[in-house]
Amino acid sequence: MAAQIARAEADRELLIHELNHRVKNTLSAVQSIVNRTLRNTATPAAAREAVDARIIALSHAHNILSRRMWETAELREIVQSVLAPLRRKWRRPYSVGRPDVSLSPRVAIALAMVLNELATNAAKYGALSTAAGTVDLRWSRPEDKTLAMIWTESGGPPVTPPERPGYGSQFIARCITGELRGRLRMDYLPTGLHCTIEIAV
Repeated sequence: MAAQIARAEADRELLIHELNHRVKNTLSAVQSIVNRTLRNTATPAAAREAVDARIIALSHAHNILSRRMWETAELREIVQSVLAPLRRKWRRPYSVGRPDVSLSPRVAIALAMVLNELATNAAKYGALSTAAGTVDLRWSRPEDKTLAMIWTESGGPPVTPPERPGYGSQFIARCITGELRGRLRMDYLPTGLHCTIEIAV
């Protein structure tokens, strides 16, 4: 009996430690989102909109991970959870494809933030800002531990390369090349943005 009580107490302490760790990480992520957004937006209204969208994307990823006991998340579920609200809001088409991929919590959260950024920018300035615009998102596993994703916009307004990277592209680069140590290429083609991402999973 005493051994069972001791084991239950140890399990409880481990659970509390893990919960505290996740709460601290989440609060740190929210603080980073708010601080970076406020530094890079021109008006309070724009800052509020950007912060809301990014925290909602973070929340979607957390909800999926919570249902799976914070072990893994499926890429398709992350994609659908982030893009579905934007599709309902702007009523523009997008398509996704390829087999599902299991992601670690760190990768799942980073990709949720990146996809939200790409979709938000497409809805404001790119393909999803017009009635005829579309987004196509494909992914594959060229190697066992590598995930390749391609985001392609078409049918939107003509695109010209920016003179310098905007905050959205900087945010994406920090997530992919910084946090995930992956590779990122963003080509501003006349027909639309073409973004290629390669990361280890």
